Amino acid sequence: MPRDQLVQTVDNAVRQEEARSGHKVEPNIRDAILNLVDDKERARDQAAQVWLFTIIPPVALLLLGVTIGWVIGGFRRDKAQPS
Repeated sequence: MPRDQLVQTVDNAVRQEEARSGHKVEPNIRDAILNLVDDKERARDQAAQVWLFTIIPPVALLLLGVTIGWVIGGFRRDKAQPS
């Protein structure tokens, strides 16, 4: 959800809660909710980066090994064919 839409949704929810309960909601509750959402988004982004840094090196080494094996295999003669 875009940030502007999230802010609007939280503001509407705060207004509805104030109307429902008849009590004024703490003024900093909106900022606390938005900060919590931002923290979770940052944690998700960091987890994705860590996952990529964990997977990419082994996959790159595997591809390098396959490539080297393919090149070396190309230089070997097939023993079934006469020279």
